[in-house]
Amino acid sequence: MTDPELMNQSYVGRLVEARLTRLQSSILGDNSRARAQMAALRHAISEPPGSNPEIWELTAVPRDHDCEFDAPTYREIAVHHAMCLYAIHQQSKSSPMHVASRPFATAIRKLSDSSASGSEISPVQRRFEALVTSSSERELVHHARGLVGQLRSADLGFDYGGFANDLYRYQLPGGPAKVRLQWARIFSRLPQTEKPTDTTSKKGSTNA
Repeated sequence: MTDPELMNQSYVGRLVEARLTRLQSSILGDNSRARAQMAALRHAISEPPGSNPEIWELTAVPRDHDCEFDAPTYREIAVHHAMCLYAIHQQSKSSPMHVASRPFATAIRKLSDSSASGSEISPVQRRFEALVTSSSERELVHHARGLVGQLRSADLGFDYGGFANDLYRYQLPGGPAKVRLQWARIFSRLPQTEKPTDTTSKKGSTNA
């Protein structure tokens, strides 16, 4: 990834993190203006970035070089979808759904484990697999919206700043494969009890 791409990715995550920190505090404090902004964000999930002036304050991003001038930039798309999905996730919840220390794939793994039945692949994992193999940003957001609804029902939040970074990276050349690998590595981490046992002799041990 080039330096400008790294800067853009970092900027997207920090922007979403800062905005959600303020918005989430206002929502949990039952601020009427914040409630109206959340409603507008939920409505805007199916709209293009920049089309709804009610949420410009929360989704606007300074212009950058990564797209044609008349089209939404990668940064605008990532911020717009991250903010709108958060609004869907947080609706009517009394606990924070933006959890800065929990990656998206970790939250999905927790949800998948809680819904697993025997040796069968859980419906959550199947939906996650559909998400990671999405052929477009639009398809990815569609599957993410379904998973966010399930996470909301389970009271499981995740880091929307990190997720915004992932949405940005996904749009770059070669980005889908990199994001897919990152999510796979996080989702597939073995629990401590399932990790292979080290059968090598400990240093300093002697043969019987």
